[in-house]
Amino acid sequence: MSKLDIVSRLRAYTVTFEPVADAAGTGAFDNTYALIDAGVAKCQPDILTRFPAEHTMVISSDEHAKTMDRCLEILKWLVQKGMRRNNRLVAVGGGTIQDIAGMCATLLY
Repeated sequence: MSKLDIVSRLRAYTVTFEPVADAAGTGAFDNTYALIDAGVAKCQPDILTRFPAEHTMVISSDEHAKTMDRCLEILKWLVQKGMRRNNRLVAVGGGTIQDIAGMCATLLY
């Protein structure tokens, strides 16, 4: 288990990372697409092995990432990769990543 201390302008908090069963290669995430915070990927690089590499996009999580141009880039990537209505879109990170993933999921289907 590892911990990451976050200090934002609103408050400080700790994120705890605990091991999960490695499902890579089992087919468990074949229909899953992941948007992963670049900061999380840097601190926890093993997260990149949890999802199929071709279904994983690492993105910055700053507030400037929340633009229609960024969403359009992600939407084009999801369509190109073959995402369908019955697939999962997973946001790995904080609120900004969740906002972007939610917006893309809403617009796509």
